[in-house]
Amino acid sequence: MSDEVSRPLSPNSSGHSAWDIEDEADDAPTAPGQRRLRITQACDQCRHLKIKCDGKKPCARCCLVHSYPCTYNKPSKRGRILRTQYVDALKSRLQRAETLLREFIPDVDLSDPDPGHTVQQEFRNRELAPPQAKLRQDQMVGPNREEVQLLSLVEPAGQLDLADKDGWVFHVHTPSFYDMFDRVYEKPYENLTHEEQRYLGLLYAVMALGCMYNNLDDYSPPLSYTEAVDEGQVAKYFYIARRLLRDITQCRDLTSLQALLFMILYLQAASDFSGSHAFVGVALRSAEVRKRVFYAIRQIDIYVSAMLGLPLLLNLEDVDQRYPTEVDDEYITNDGIIQPPPGTISFFEAFNAHTKLVEILARILKFVYPLKDPAQNVMKGDNPGTRCIVSSASVKMIEGELQEWYEMLSSHWRPNPEGPIEVIRVRHLLRSAYAHVQLILYRPFLHYVSPCLSVGMNVDELSYSCAAAGISVSRNIVRIGIEIRKQGVLPGYY
Repeated sequence: MSDEVSRPLSPNSSGHSAWDIEDEADDAPTAPGQRRLRITQACDQCRHLKIKCDGKKPCARCCLVHSYPCTYNKPSKRGRILRTQYVDALKSRLQRAETLLREFIPDVDLSDPDPGHTVQQEFRNRELAPPQAKLRQDQMVGPNREEVQLLSLVEPAGQLDLADKDGWVFHVHTPSFYDMFDRVYEKPYENLTHEEQRYLGLLYAVMALGCMYNNLDDYSPPLSYTEAVDEGQVAKYFYIARRLLRDITQCRDLTSLQALLFMILYLQAASDFSGSHAFVGVALRSAEVRKRVFYAIRQIDIYVSAMLGLPLLLNLEDVDQRYPTEVDDEYITNDGIIQPPPGTISFFEAFNAHTKLVEILARILKFVYPLKDPAQNVMKGDNPGTRCIVSSASVKMIEGELQEWYEMLSSHWRPNPEGPIEVIRVRHLLRSAYAHVQLILYRPFLHYVSPCLSVGMNVDELSYSCAAAGISVSRNIVRIGIEIRKQGVLPGYY
């Protein structure tokens, strides 16, 4: 038997693996006096016989005693890969467990070696919740036990995050407006009559609001929101109109009332809802005899009151005004209203449809967001102004009204990408307003699908369906917004 030893490692072999070096050592000639290479694992024969191996190559027990071939199998890298995957899987599971634990106990200290006290306290709190929920359920049951009472998460004052969607200014007769514009444009200010001066206030109010929409004009540079409400830009038209109107509390003529309405719309576009609400109170007292102006102000009153959580300036029961005639301006002359040709579609159909939709919103504010009578609407045992009780019959009634409104809506105004840009814009506004009214209806019940907020509650099918409908409507609003943004049909503060 030859006494072979492995050759020493050369500098050029530093890039090889240890197993490549060992393979080369098998074929290398031995050099006298060289120390044999030691291996960190036992040879195949010693491992098979389960005896101790000296770790040399060749092994003394194999070569010197039994004359067996001394071989070493290369280790599999698969085990190392599996161990890495196992560690990564453990890290992922640990991260998910920490996330779930923080949702269950938000204040838990994960660095605490003994978090048992915090967990036990959380379980005790949850054990006390069912008796309190049962007590609330018994208090919610009224004389009519067949009617389900829903617990609202909002305050009775109803602070709503509702974006104003009233962008239709169908309260000015367009031909008359431009006729007066030509007359005023040709005269100096000193020669204007009292009627023409009032019109000048209307003109500046229209210009102030129109600058908020100037990105509709392809020939004008786009104006940012900051520039639009800046003191030196658009606001100067508003303040000129304000000075021309003089005493806004004495707006008795139609032209001044129309100018006041445009100023209200401008304040809404500039997010000055407090000033808008003050102007609405002035305009409402003089608007009941003018259908278009009255219902435009009526819509703004409901929207602004909903956003600010204030009572309506005029209740639905106090209104007996008929809706505006569904005829466009070109068919209204000094001699009377001309019958439009058969099949003619009027924008005032959409205006009246929006008015009816806003009236449904007013009923939602009345039944779902009550403003007063806390003894009947706020649960006993809760702080007043924190929780109120909503009748399921009221919710079903409003759902029926919304369904009836959609069924009565003309197919011309339903969602459809075909048609003139003005018609498509109105369709989007109606669709968006309908979705927002639905969201305001279902928003107070979203806590029924929250695991944390519904702890201890007896969530029945109706409560859960209202919450699920709110989530579905929210997704629909997001889809509508994406579609509107892609088409680019809505300007200004939309």
